[in-house]
Amino acid sequence: MTTPPEITVSQAAHLQAPPSSGVDGEPAHLSTHLSKDKWWRLYIDPIDHKAAQERYPENPGGYYDTHPTDPSPGYQRSMQEAYERFLDAPGKIAAEMDAQAYGEMHWAVAEHLTSADVTQWSGKGVTEFPLRSEQASSSPKQEWLNERELLIDVQEYFSAGIIHTRQANPITILDRSNPQGQAIMKTSYSADEVRGLVDSSFKRYYEEVARADNDMGKLEVIAKQVRTLQIVHPFTDYNRRVNNHILLPKMLMENGFPPVMPDASNKLFQGGFSKREIAEDLLATIKRDYPGFTQSANTASPGRSQSNERHQSPTQQLPPSVLTPSSTASAPTR
Repeated sequence: MTTPPEITVSQAAHLQAPPSSGVDGEPAHLSTHLSKDKWWRLYIDPIDHKAAQERYPENPGGYYDTHPTDPSPGYQRSMQEAYERFLDAPGKIAAEMDAQAYGEMHWAVAEHLTSADVTQWSGKGVTEFPLRSEQASSSPKQEWLNERELLIDVQEYFSAGIIHTRQANPITILDRSNPQGQAIMKTSYSADEVRGLVDSSFKRYYEEVARADNDMGKLEVIAKQVRTLQIVHPFTDYNRRVNNHILLPKMLMENGFPPVMPDASNKLFQGGFSKREIAEDLLATIKRDYPGFTQSANTASPGRSQSNERHQSPTQQLPPSVLTPSSTASAPTR
């Protein structure tokens, strides 16, 4: 098929829109939407697509393995195998997620990395990562999980003249007290709480997506869940690889949408955007990359949690350690 010159690189990969569901109502798996040689478009950030194609025209997916400034040997193999396991195997798209399944995704993306031994569940210290925006959106600052604020801005919280009716007990804080004044996110929970936070977020996701009655509503729920997990930052490394590059495509497909990667995905879920803004970006990307796509009426609903067990965290004071730049782990740029 000849591609007209005015068609973008992203559109050229998706000129034919695939069906949104497979047989017997099961969500379509990845290969139904995107041939295996094009999977790299989902696990390489869109901002790097052009450079990847120029540097490795025969294999753009290997770009991060030998990146000129931040090489990550084993990245492509880990992601390809993880896609085969979680996004392209029968029944996997509709499989219910919880902390255990989420952990399996994480270990899969790290399996062939030379630095894989340094990643673990967060909570044994403060895990730091960048906001990548001028300021946090009010949306995640209004979100609660396990009866705790998802995110607070430390400088806003301790602003002169503000009187609070309760002691803050956030899951993650935004801090600018470092010498450079950078907006740094820092986790503020213990190791025995992290899996409960993940389980609760997925339980809430399944409840909310079941109530959503239109495409934008579903996309907002998906946006919220990916953003929540990115802000919780359950692992000391490779969070964005799991959240953006595997979990996001899975949730899109399980809800009848094709898998896409927005151009601003490297910062979209960090906490600087509202769920509405993220959902609008996702929808615009779907319309751009799959111009013939229409939502299927018989798409299978994602799995629902059958457990009522909740892991509640005891009320605690805001740890002094989160107010300083020190940390035990720091997330990479990818």
